[in-house]
Amino acid sequence: MKNALLLGLCSALAACSSIPDEHADIVIDNAQIIDMHTGEIAANQSLAIRDGIIIQRSNQPLSAQYQSSTFIDAKGQYVMPGLWDMHVHFGGGEKLIEENKQLLPLYLAHGVTTVRDAAADLSESDSQLA
Repeated sequence: MKNALLLGLCSALAACSSIPDEHADIVIDNAQIIDMHTGEIAANQSLAIRDGIIIQRSNQPLSAQYQSSTFIDAKGQYVMPGLWDMHVHFGGGEKLIEENKQLLPLYLAHGVTTVRDAAADLSESDSQLA
């Protein structure tokens, strides 16, 4: 009886201390996810992301299932697809390239991950802003 109890305890401890096999670049737990089609908000969701692609979504925390260098507890925060700004002007040629580069972090800070440049005077440097 003692051996069975000891074996069970050792098995439980080994399961708790095992290192997950799967790798994710980012694991986000406790997020509110906005469904862009329905507008509904799913609470307490977790995401595992690898190479910019969501590889798993769950209503249970995923932090114990993945090895990752970045774990985010998103309690009280939202996850949604990146926004597109469909009319920006990064024109001005070479003389404004540094100014245009300084604008990029502002887009990201507001959730804009993609822009469509409507300027007519794009230079080679403008195409390398990404």
